[in-house]
Amino acid sequence: MLTFICIFLCIYFTPSIIAVINRHPHLSQIAITNFFLGWSIVFWVFSFRMAMGWDKIVKTPENQNN
Repeated sequence: MLTFICIFLCIYFTPSIIAVINRHPHLSQIAITNFFLGWSIVFWVFSFRMAMGWDKIVKTPENQNN
């Protein structure tokens, strides 16, 4: 039972985890939307898409000159 709960929470918070890993500029908005509205498939997909869509914008030392 505990394994099921851990897997469910990891899947549920995937958009927030991706936003943290990518250092998303709107991390708090993604996390709040994911936490309160993630139970709705529509808002979970919205949070996931928002977390995935900004990874090209974050400036890292490798792409500072672009």
